[in-house]
Amino acid sequence: MVRTVQGRDASFSDAGGAGAGEETVDIIHALVREGFRVMAHIGYTPQGGERSRVGGSADAAADLFALARRVRAAGAESLVLEKVDELVHRALADHSDAIPTFAIFSGKSSRGGQSVNVWDAVFRPGFKARYFPPTAEFDTKEFPAAYTEDQIARKMEVLLKLVALGEFPLSPPSALRLEDAAWLAGLNPWAEGCGHLPGRG
Repeated sequence: MVRTVQGRDASFSDAGGAGAGEETVDIIHALVREGFRVMAHIGYTPQGGERSRVGGSADAAADLFALARRVRAAGAESLVLEKVDELVHRALADHSDAIPTFAIFSGKSSRGGQSVNVWDAVFRPGFKARYFPPTAEFDTKEFPAAYTEDQIARKMEVLLKLVALGEFPLSPPSALRLEDAAWLAGLNPWAEGCGHLPGRG
């Protein structure tokens, strides 16, 4: 965490990350009040224990939208969306009311950014993974010998080019039903009371 200074870094490199659940919204507010910049992390969080992609139903999407609004109201300046359904990611990131949004394993959007991981760019995961960076070529047992400045620079150069060309990340299939996707298309998820799919409560 770093305190707010005059001439903030527009890249958010001076922002501290906060995994955001309902219980952490008050913490975000307190940090902002003390002058910290906060980038809220919603969707899958390592400490949350979720396994499946987040936002795969209208109700789950509405809950995620409500949390995004709450962390914005608490003072978060930007969002990281991890393992979120791509259509839900797009709804949040591409709306004109959105705060800056960065995706991890959540597909692509027109206006949002991508958070790319240096370790994942170099080392293969220990399982069959379709959506990890294609640049990884080393097993983790080759750490630290393979984790050099030169390797990191080469892998990140290739990975960032793939992102710029729209070739990475891949788009995971959406779990949303057709009527849910149509509901999302006409929704402003940043508007208070945007609600759930009609007939779902």
